[in-house]
Amino acid sequence: MTYSHHDTRPVDEKEDDLTCLDLIQDLLEETIASYALDHAENLYDEEHQQIVRHLQFSQGTRTYRLVIAPDGYLRMMDARFPGALLLEIHNALMEMI
Repeated sequence: MTYSHHDTRPVDEKEDDLTCLDLIQDLLEETIASYALDHAENLYDEEHQQIVRHLQFSQGTRTYRLVIAPDGYLRMMDARFPGALLLEIHNALMEMI
């Protein structure tokens, strides 16, 4: 695995972030049936000094973007992110904790 050169934290902290993000992504892929998870990309959040994951969902021809942190905090989402999808994500994350 390659990491951002901006991320100067110890490798075990980076791996912890990725482990949590993988668990979250797996849970969302298993739980959410009405939207497809088309793309996932790791990004480095310099402000919070952690790896976050950009997720792109679609339904039909529409796509919706979301950035989630390893603790489940939603860092960014499209302004027109569907409430039903947000509720499905919230419910899945609540089951996880």
